[in-house]
Amino acid sequence: MTRSVKDQMSYLRRQHTSGSREWGALCLKLARSAADIPARYPSALVAQEATPREHRIYDLDKVKRGHVMYFDDPNDSNEFGHIATCSGRDKHGNILTWSNDVRVYGGVDLVRATFYPQYWGDRFVFASDWLNGELLPVATAAKPPAKKPPLGRGGRARLDDIIQELEGMAERHREAKHPKLARALRQGRRKLIKIRKEFS
Repeated sequence: MTRSVKDQMSYLRRQHTSGSREWGALCLKLARSAADIPARYPSALVAQEATPREHRIYDLDKVKRGHVMYFDDPNDSNEFGHIATCSGRDKHGNILTWSNDVRVYGGVDLVRATFYPQYWGDRFVFASDWLNGELLPVATAAKPPAKKPPLGRGGRARLDDIIQELEGMAERHREAKHPKLARALRQGRRKLIKIRKEFS
C-alpha cells in the first residue's frame, strides 16, 4: 500500500533537508520512492507513455498536492523525460514541485512548475494520480483504495510481461510517426532485457 500524501511529502522534504546528492538523473525513482511504489518502467518518459488516459490530468487548475507531473520537450536530445511531484501551491497560486537536479545535481529541491519550461525547455505534458501501475496517495485519500488483484507473476516472468508491453507501445508510436517516443521505449526495453540477462 502506498504512503499517505503527508508521508509522501515528508519523504521528499527529508531528501532535501538531509542534503542527499544520491538522486542524480533518478527523477522516476525519486517520485515512486516518495509514494512507496515499486519499480516498473525504466524512465520517466516510458512511465508517462504507460499512464492510462483516464489518469491523465491536462488542466493545471486540477493538479493537487501529491500528483506527479510530467515535463518534456519532444524535440530535444533527452530521451528520458522528467517527472516531479506536486507539493501544492504558493500564496500566488503557483504550483510548487519537488524535483531532483534543479538546483544541485543529485539534490532534491522545491521549485515552481514554471521552472522546467523556463530553464530546461520542457513543457508540462500532464499530471497523474497513477504511477507504475499503482494509484498515488492523492487518489486513495478521498476514498479507500479498491482491493487490488495480486501482481501475478514475479521475477523473470514479470520482466517478460513489461518487456512485451514496451514492445507494443514502441510499435504503436513508430506507426504513429513519433520517433522520439518510439526510440525511448525501445531503449527502455533494451535496458530491461539487459537486466533480465544479468539475473538469469
